Amino acid sequence: MKKIIIFSLIFIIFFVNQKIVNADTEFYTNINGIEMTQQEYNNLLSMAFTEQDIYLMTQEEFENNKNNIGIKTVAKVSYIKTVAISKSNNILPKLNTLSLNNDEIVYKNYYLTENQMKKELYLDSVLTNINSSSIYRASNSTIETTYKKLTASITSYLGDGGFMYYRSRADLKWLKMPKITSEDLISVKVTDGFMSDPNTRYGVQIAGDDGDIETVTYGKNSSKWEPKDYINGPKENEEILKPNLINGLGINERRIYMYFDAYQYYPDNYDYFRAQAGYNHNTLTGFDGWIITTADMNI
Repeated sequence: MKKIIIFSLIFIIFFVNQKIVNADTEFYTNINGIEMTQQEYNNLLSMAFTEQDIYLMTQEEFENNKNNIGIKTVAKVSYIKTVAISKSNNILPKLNTLSLNNDEIVYKNYYLTENQMKKELYLDSVLTNINSSSIYRASNSTIETTYKKLTASITSYLGDGGFMYYRSRADLKWLKMPKITSEDLISVKVTDGFMSDPNTRYGVQIAGDDGDIETVTYGKNSSKWEPKDYINGPKENEEILKPNLINGLGINERRIYMYFDAYQYYPDNYDYFRAQAGYNHNTLTGFDGWIITTADMNI
């Protein structure tokens, strides 16, 4: 009887060890064929990557982040409605598209709550399905309304040598796409006294076409990062990415995120860290202005 019990215990221990080994070798495989352990997958989640981010992640981004373990994440979400208004007295119909003449177009941003955004999107979809008359359009100076969700986030983690780093991230999702797109700007600016580490910067654009997904990635050496210009451009505590937008008749979804790790370089005591995320859409008549949201973390 004792031999049977001992043999059973050995079998159970062997079985459990095999399960642990299997869990450590492969837990998840994404669309690019990257195999991840459960620990690596959880590490990515702790660094504020979404399930979609992980599913679409490239080998480069995976290798850069798989061993980082986030300690704390804070995020601030803003919902923005942008209205393009023509200041022309022209009574001709605008046909709900951006004007090609010399009319002055003014863009106005409105920050909404999540519930307000849901109501606005519902009403917008209802009005879109109504065949409005030319008289209505002629009397309406609004030529385009778009909606965006902008998230600023900070994730703290211990890097090499036990130094504290702050992953600073901007994430922009279009809730209603504009008719004209080209190159936009997305940025993160952090607290004075902290510096961005250019070796950790990364950007991703995700575009959906009726279920098909296309991505563009921007590594640390991409030409799409705005060069440092201490007078007119990004400073030591800021990074700006100018993504070349994926276009096509079927593009009905777009999301862009970028991030970098910041560290304290000025010998002073700080009790907070701030990451300011910004986005600026380039229209037919130029950029429509920065929209901003800010996350704060007590440190």
